[in-house]
Amino acid sequence: MIDGEGTYARNRAASRGLAGGQGASGRAHHQCGRVGDAARARELGAALADLRLSFPGRREGALDHVQQHLRQLQTQT
Repeated sequence: MIDGEGTYARNRAASRGLAGGQGASGRAHHQCGRVGDAARARELGAALADLRLSFPGRREGALDHVQQHLRQLQTQT
């Protein structure tokens, strides 16, 4: 049963990593919206969009929200 126990441990570790990534992407999303400088927000927003592709978040539409915000930032100087 060693093999089964090893698989269980790997699955739990992967699950914890996924949960940690989800939380981190949510915190990054929140903080990115608070950046006042448009140029810096665009830079961080692009990185956040990449992060949201891997960790979309618990709420549906988080990636769409990031992309919409980036489009709005493109009109600002």
